[in-house]
Amino acid sequence: MREKRLDKSAGGTSKIITPLAPHQKVVSNFLRSNDISILIGQAGTGKDFVQLHRAVDGLLKKEFEKIVITKPAVEVGKSIGFLPGPQPLDSKVLTPNGWATIENIEVEDSVIGKDGKAYKVTNKSSVNKEPVYLVKTTDGREMECSTLHLMHTLDANDKKHRLDKKKYKKDYSGSVKTLKEIISTLYTKNGRPNHYINYCSPIEFESVEKFIHPYLLGAILGDGFISDSVGVSNTDEELITKCKNICKDMGLIMNGGANDSITYYISSSKENNKPAKEVIITNISTKDERRYKTIGEALKYEEIKRGTLNSRCKSESIVGELQYSFGEKEGVYTNPIKEELRKLGLDGKGAKEKFIPDKYIYCSSIEERVELLRGLMDTDGTCDKRAAAYTTISKQLAEGVVELIRSLGGRATIYKRNRVGRRSHVTKTGHEVISRHPSYEVVVNLDFNPFYISRKAKNYNPAYRHLIGIKSVEIVREDYVQCIKTSAPDGLYITNNYIVTHNSTDEKLFPYERSFFENLEKLVGKQTATSIKSKISFEHVGFIRGNTFPEHSAVIISELQNFTLHELITYVTRLPESSKLFMNGDPDQIDIKGSGIFDFLKIMEGLEGVGVMELDPEVHQMRRKLIVDIMRRYKNFKDDKTKVRSNKEH
Repeated sequence: MREKRLDKSAGGTSKIITPLAPHQKVVSNFLRSNDISILIGQAGTGKDFVQLHRAVDGLLKKEFEKIVITKPAVEVGKSIGFLPGPQPLDSKVLTPNGWATIENIEVEDSVIGKDGKAYKVTNKSSVNKEPVYLVKTTDGREMECSTLHLMHTLDANDKKHRLDKKKYKKDYSGSVKTLKEIISTLYTKNGRPNHYINYCSPIEFESVEKFIHPYLLGAILGDGFISDSVGVSNTDEELITKCKNICKDMGLIMNGGANDSITYYISSSKENNKPAKEVIITNISTKDERRYKTIGEALKYEEIKRGTLNSRCKSESIVGELQYSFGEKEGVYTNPIKEELRKLGLDGKGAKEKFIPDKYIYCSSIEERVELLRGLMDTDGTCDKRAAAYTTISKQLAEGVVELIRSLGGRATIYKRNRVGRRSHVTKTGHEVISRHPSYEVVVNLDFNPFYISRKAKNYNPAYRHLIGIKSVEIVREDYVQCIKTSAPDGLYITNNYIVTHNSTDEKLFPYERSFFENLEKLVGKQTATSIKSKISFEHVGFIRGNTFPEHSAVIISELQNFTLHELITYVTRLPESSKLFMNGDPDQIDIKGSGIFDFLKIMEGLEGVGVMELDPEVHQMRRKLIVDIMRRYKNFKDDKTKVRSNKEH
């Protein structure tokens, strides 16, 4: 066992440094003398250990400001481009302002994590072409990714026991798995889904100011009309009272309901639903024009009474050198709520054409979206003791309701119901309403009450909300793919259909990180290892392409044998002048097709600033003699098999 010495650093902190053996000091001096140092040797010759010692020593002596460690994580026969597992370029990623795509997201952009909060994109991988798989869930969601894309799932056993941690005294919260692992255990023995995804928390979008209160808009989309007039048709006094109070706060009037009518009109005066008329005042001598969007706007600047201005414009009178006229401006209304509905694209939309404007989902707070949902559910929602549902004949509106509910962390499944020709319902007056269009029913399950009015809210007591099961996985095509890395602590972000997915490299690199920090603690002790941990980063090689290594850093790249020649040349050209690159590999342990290690060594041989050292296993072997003998026999065995295969082929 090597003895350890104390290295007293500035500030009085003790740092334990494991001294090198004499043959290792030779290698360390070799590493100091080159900008790019390459160690070639069998497993157990101490390549990683000596390079780590050199990098950490340089960090403690302020020679380096950072250590970057990168190592390929490969499956036998596959290139490193398969990790981290990416998604197609057109895959959606949720941001604080709505959906973007993997292709369009940039480093430093914000994306939404599982907890509904925004996190920075810290890196993007290179673009590769890989097989793409379609993942379908039990509630109708879909996403696409490669087989080594990561997802956090609970298997059937986790799902069964997750709610009773005290009884089972074990964490059944699930784990991160590759899609390939999920495929291999996709179903239980009885053919049911074996993997389940958690829901996201309510999304914290960036809210913008809105003229129409979300609850009122929900009521208009549900039981409202948007034609020559705008309003709501409903019999529930609680709903109408809430809408009237909202209108009052908005400076509007909600009238109607007389003579057993269920129709209520919304306006800012008794007659203001007609299109506004543009006022044009023209100087007939100079041809100069003064244009105003409405009479009200013109009165702010012209010293004239409303009645006089209106009559002059109607008759296109000329007074002095000024000619007055109206210029019709189609679709602009004096009724502010109707004008706002026009801006939202809802003007004139019938029951089959209504939709939820993006502004009321992706630019709304959680509270605003809850109010919108309650306006919708109070009008066209139903509820019994087991389930709640929203029904509409507008497919676009139904899909918007699904989007709204999922953005609030809920479960929503859409079903098409073809009841054309059947009785839909009976009106207050006893009139039978016959269905003329297929309807879309959205089954709703949320952990809060989606109703405001008492008669519906008191019935909301939904059954247990099941997790999202993975129903099927199938290969669909080969396509260009890419992945992102975020600052979210759990590595999770939201992709298509609010599916919570995982694409951080942390889980993939964890085994390498663990062994590295174990060696680091042996070198400098646990306390010092903890203090310098923030200056050490692990990067998957897929994220290094297109980026430059940090200035004043020690970069360690292990397992050169599992890189292609193009990749190796790419990485060495990313090295800044102020940094040093330590590389190592074992040509006897190639796990990929097309390894570039031999061609790379030929290219680098003899270059100034580049050193290549081959470690003799008899001299540099750090493992016990038995392991050395096993490795030697294994190498001879492989060589003999290669010779036999070659002779057969000839």
